[in-house]
Amino acid sequence: TPPFRFGGLGRVSVGRGVFIGAGSWIAARPQGGELPDQLLLQIGDHASIAGLAVILAARSVILENQVLIARNVYIAD
Repeated sequence: TPPFRFGGLGRVSVGRGVFIGAGSWIAARPQGGELPDQLLLQIGDHASIAGLAVILAARSVILENQVLIARNVYIAD
């Protein structure tokens, strides 16, 4: 079993030096109306996402450079 789950990788951009903790779920799930190659989830350089975090993007979620996300956090749009 992988340490975390990804979904919709073609619509996710992950920067350099990003840490994603065990048990996290990162996904981009378009809801319609988006361009075919439009990024829905962007994670900036050196962001740190602690374990068991859930980040789901339907339209646009942007985590800037050096953002810190705590354990068990849920982020969705």
